[in-house]
Amino acid sequence: MRKVAFDDIELIKVIATPEVEVAKTLGKGYHFTPLPYWHEGTDYTWTKLDLQEGDNEIWVYYGSTTATDESDGDSVFEFFDDFSTWSGWTQYSSGTVSQDTTTFGFPVLKKSNAGDPSGGYKEAGSFERGICLRARVHRKSADLSGADSDRVGLIDSNGDGYGVHMDHANDELKINKRDNFSATTYGELSVSDVLDTWYVAEIRVLDVKVIAVLLPPGGSEISTEVSDTSYNSFTRVYVFGGYTYYVDWIAVRKYSSSPPSI
Repeated sequence: MRKVAFDDIELIKVIATPEVEVAKTLGKGYHFTPLPYWHEGTDYTWTKLDLQEGDNEIWVYYGSTTATDESDGDSVFEFFDDFSTWSGWTQYSSGTVSQDTTTFGFPVLKKSNAGDPSGGYKEAGSFERGICLRARVHRKSADLSGADSDRVGLIDSNGDGYGVHMDHANDELKINKRDNFSATTYGELSVSDVLDTWYVAEIRVLDVKVIAVLLPPGGSEISTEVSDTSYNSFTRVYVFGGYTYYVDWIAVRKYSSSPPSI
């Protein structure tokens, strides 16, 4: 159980097993209201809060092997796509984004053909600064073809915005700033390459800063940042860059520098 104060925090990250149910109590009684949640693999569970004035008790029940899994990213995030249903993606330039259900045995987005800015985008709503896009990405070493960059991010209808860029050719984490879809790179940071395994990447667009984050499997968060205030609103998520690579899911949430965790 965790008490959470009433403020502007909307999401909470639960460190627990996938067999988890989340609920909160209202007032001093024992009326439990189930909360929507989504499992990020076996490491984290995210839940969306609907806080009342005063303290709120968040209860987590876990360990049951018979509990019904109601994990639902659409109910938790501002935008979510795990590609289990393929819809809404627009192809851009010469690249291709498509649903792939065979490579990993579960649905993923496959980015193939042509280099940046070729790929695809999807209408995602309307976002202002103070937002974070998080994605789970995979590049096979056999698919290093000279167009070796994985690039995901946020843009507006003019193709202006920001993204996170994993450059496998130079072993660098970068920030992309896009102007009419074309990218300029900033904040290059040398990192250990991440191939033949899933990794998590984020782009955080804050008040005056843009931060790119890499979370390699089993490792600590690595980040690079720049100060930039060129763009303030975003309506699309994109998957651009080289080929071939895969995206398991994309989630957009309001950003908090210190979200509560259980």
